Amino acid sequence: MIAKKPWQMTGETKGTAHPVNSLLEAAPKFEVATKMVPTITVKHMENLEEMIKRHILAEDWDDVAPRELPDIGIKKNGELPEVSQEKSKLALVELYEQEYLKRQHDAAEKQ
Repeated sequence: MIAKKPWQMTGETKGTAHPVNSLLEAAPKFEVATKMVPTITVKHMENLEEMIKRHILAEDWDDVAPRELPDIGIKKNGELPEVSQEKSKLALVELYEQEYLKRQHDAAEKQ
């Protein structure tokens, strides 16, 4: 006859379906997906050192280029620019359109 499976093999079980603290005595086996740790060898270290030396000789520092912050009109004494509280009579689309047309006109004049 077929024997009854142990409680570990039955899938999800309630606490009443197995003896008290029986999971502490069992050694559950499960798979964990992890990356393999690279083995560091002497050859690997030599390649790394050579790469560092090449970067130093080429002065290739891979630095992040500092970005320029936009000028928002803050004066050196810390005063903020004056901002109008009045509602614009133009829609935002119209403002963008005017700005675009002005840039196109300026670009055409430069050529």
